[in-house]
Amino acid sequence: GMERNKAKALALYKKAYAAGDAMAVYHMGLFYETGLDVDNDGILEIPRDRAQGAVLKAKAVKGVEKLAKKGDGDALYFMATFYKEGRHGFKKDYKEFEKLVKKGVDKKYPRSIALHGADDFQYEKKSNSEACDIFQTAAALGSGEGAVSLAQCYESIGGRSENRQIARHWFEYGASKGSTTAMLIAGEQYLEETDGKAK
Repeated sequence: GMERNKAKALALYKKAYAAGDAMAVYHMGLFYETGLDVDNDGILEIPRDRAQGAVLKAKAVKGVEKLAKKGDGDALYFMATFYKEGRHGFKKDYKEFEKLVKKGVDKKYPRSIALHGADDFQYEKKSNSEACDIFQTAAALGSGEGAVSLAQCYESIGGRSENRQIARHWFEYGASKGSTTAMLIAGEQYLEETDGKAK
């Protein structure tokens, strides 16, 4: 596979952002919300600035909506979350959420597939095992969120035989795909191991 290169990724995001691409503007908003340390040296290349993050995300929303109407996978995913959570001026609308998720799933967009599995799991529409199958598909297509959920299938939520090593593999895979949740969990697991050895 391709080597993960955050610096190059950020350079490309900045280029797309400068060109006014709505998804790039939205992603830059997300980066500002949490701050971004590209080379893991403790210095944030994008400083944490929640106000700036909120401004950028709000500025991007109409463009994201237009892209979703054109079938853009990333935009379909974000628009689905806006309707599910009632964010950015969109009223909570579960039917619209489901419609957008289905469009993303039909296009085999990994984040939409992961969202579909999470929704099925949350509302018990399918068995844990079936939801875990959906997460497996999403992870196989490169979804960090799908990998986290699949790891949890092996660890805590059921649907797979408990296996901490397989769970760890999927957390690490999720981290390699940019899931901050996976990064935090994988990091905690390494800390627990270190603590265990120190005692």
